Order: sequence, then structure tokens, then C-alpha cells
Amino acid sequence: MLTNQSTKLVKLYDILEQKEKEQVDIENELDFLLSQQKELEDCLVPLEQELQSAEVLSSLNNEREPIYKAAQEIDNQVKQMSGDIKEIVNNLNKANSKKDSDDDLDTICRILNCHMTALQYIEHNAENLSSMVSEVNEEHSRFLTAANDNSFMSSFRK
Repeated sequence: MLTNQSTKLVKLYDILEQKEKEQVDIENELDFLLSQQKELEDCLVPLEQELQSAEVLSSLNNEREPIYKAAQEIDNQVKQMSGDIKEIVNNLNKANSKKDSDDDLDTICRILNCHMTALQYIEHNAENLSSMVSEVNEEHSRFLTAANDNSFMSSFRK
């Protein structure tokens, strides 16, 4: 019976190590998303400066508003994902602190379900973020084209 219990403990310890590695991977993905958000914000600063100096500012403000809202939405989603991951980590820590040998399988199932939910959530939001970044890039290209066209036309007016 002791051997059987020790075997179960070893298996649980291996599963716990695997889950901790997965948790680190999730945190790395979150850090990656945060760095992408920072990079996007850094890209927006020069664009805003170009907009302020351009003659077409009033006509482009209407296009700028959806981009800003998309950036805010991305920021909110990243913050929500961060909170969700923290909640998952806390749940995992609570689940790992309960060492009731009768509920080992139940605990493992809950941990795996939490991880699966977190991964599905991350995958869904990564797709959303990717499409939003594509939209921002398209808007940026349109803006640059419009700004170049207007500067080209203004040189003929002079």
C-alpha cells in the first residue's frame, strides 16, 4: 500500500512539474503579448505626430478613431487575459496546496481543465489580436498613401 501511494505521489509530482512548465509557457506568452502591445503603442506615437503635422488631419480623424478604439480594446483584452491567467495560477496553487490523496484524480482533472480553458482563451484572443493588428496595419498604409498623395499634390499647388 505504501509503495502504491508513493507511486501515486511520484506521478502527481511529475504532473505538477509539467503543469508548472505549462504555467511558465503561458506567462511567457502573456509577456510576448504585452511586448507586442508596447510595440504597437510605440508605432502609434510617430503616426500621431505625422497626423498632427499633416494638412489632412480633419479628414483622417474619422479614420483614426477606430484605430484608437481597436488599440484600447487590445489593451483591455490583454489586461483581462492577465487577470484570467493570474486567477488560473491562483486556482492551480490552491489546488496544489490541497494534498488529499483521495481526490488526486479530481484535482488533476480540474488542473487540466483550467489549463485547457486558459489555452483556448489565449488562442482565441491571439487570433483577435492578430486580426486587429492587421487592421491597424491596413489603416496605417491607407494613411501613408493619403498623406503621400496630399504632400505630392500640395507640391504642385505651390
